[in-house]
Amino acid sequence: MRSRPLIITGMAVILLTLTAAICGLWSISKRQTVHLAGGEELTLVAVTQGKTNVFFPGGLWDKLVYQWVPARGIRIGGFRLRPVSL
Repeated sequence: MRSRPLIITGMAVILLTLTAAICGLWSISKRQTVHLAGGEELTLVAVTQGKTNVFFPGGLWDKLVYQWVPARGIRIGGFRLRPVSL
């Protein structure tokens, strides 16, 4: 008789774990999108927490410039290339 409560508890733990996993996967795949007044679309892709998470306005090019160009920038003739200010 002692094993019956143990089996029920184990099944409850498995059911809760599966439910949490399904909810987690569903929430990851769901992106939140807002349509702005000017016709623009703003989509939230991911939310993270921590001191090492940096927001880069722009795309891949801005990230590369930020990593490889000195903080004061590079000047070639009248053209100046410098990282985005964070």
